[in-house]
Amino acid sequence: MYQHFAIYYDQIFPVNQVSFEQLKRWMIKGKRAIDLGCATGHLVHFMHEQEMRVTGIDLDSKMIEVAQSNYPSLTYIEMDMVDYLAGQKDIHLITCLGNTIPHLNKDQIHRFFEEVSKALASDGLLIIQLLNYDKILRDLPDNLPVIERGEIIFHRHYQYFQEYLIFKTKLNIGQHETEGSTILYPYRKDELVKIIQGHGLKAACYQNLSLEPWSLESSHQTWLITH
Repeated sequence: MYQHFAIYYDQIFPVNQVSFEQLKRWMIKGKRAIDLGCATGHLVHFMHEQEMRVTGIDLDSKMIEVAQSNYPSLTYIEMDMVDYLAGQKDIHLITCLGNTIPHLNKDQIHRFFEEVSKALASDGLLIIQLLNYDKILRDLPDNLPVIERGEIIFHRHYQYFQEYLIFKTKLNIGQHETEGSTILYPYRKDELVKIIQGHGLKAACYQNLSLEPWSLESSHQTWLITH
């Protein structure tokens, strides 16, 4: 789905340097890190600058191509993130940002947290960011706000079903138009915490990386810090 706008990704979603700086508190020189759903590679580069031994994982070949073009000396792997975690050990920091987790169905997400529980070091952390689906499933918006960056116009629409939703995107650049769609599984906060705890992990939930308490009304995003 992301292939049709991967080369414009950085223009549509500029790097959030504030979030990167807030993540620094969990980055330790020399420790291992993995960025799951690494997109065009900027967080991997930032962790590398903090002297972590970091690998970026993304299932989208075009995203990996852009990431490798952005930072050719760093390690990016095109692979299913659950498959990559299998067999990993002693990881100090795993990040899974940008609404990546909702791409996993119910079977996959249980396997994901099982592999995380094995891969994390004793002092390791998993940091997850996703949209506030409690609010989305209550309000059922047809679309997210249109993003306009010069001649780039990016549309995002939802179609709702009982167990999942279809996320549709449309990119207009002048007279040129491309479209894509993917299935998302809109996990509510409490549901996700219960799954995490079921795999022997602990989770704290926040509305941002300033660690403000999560709330249904004021939180646009859900951040989970898991260990």
